[in-house]
Amino acid sequence: MKVTARSTENYQVEIMAGQHKLMADESRSIGEGAGPDPYALLLSALGACKIMTVLMYAQRKEWPVEQVEVSLET
Repeated sequence: MKVTARSTENYQVEIMAGQHKLMADESRSIGEGAGPDPYALLLSALGACKIMTVLMYAQRKEWPVEQVEVSLET
């Protein structure tokens, strides 16, 4: 998958991940808050990876898991 990031205005960054478009920005203290900051995007990716791993493992073991939730913070 190709990921492209480009600056748009102020600290905003438009990210294209395959066909998916994301926006990153800094908080309103220095940016406009138009999207999650890079740290929140990284934590989101880590959380998604962890959840998908748990769900795949549970499916392989035939464990009845309906939902997995993680909480991450900087």
